[in-house]
Amino acid sequence: MLTTTDIVVEHPRISQRLKEHFKNNPMPNNRKFKHLPPALYFSKNVGNLENQLSDSDFERFQKAFDALNALID
Repeated sequence: MLTTTDIVVEHPRISQRLKEHFKNNPMPNNRKFKHLPPALYFSKNVGNLENQLSDSDFERFQKAFDALNALID
């Protein structure tokens, strides 16, 4: 299981940190990290995950979606 202490790359975007982590620590069978599956899982399960997130994590997630929605509207 991957934890936040395993990811040593400092970048404001978690997807970039994960991409760099898996570049340096390849997954089995040469699989590549794709940010869409975890993003979809998170967006579909945010209600269940909300209690597991810190307030600052949840606020960052909310701001990101607010910014995306503003671009669409």
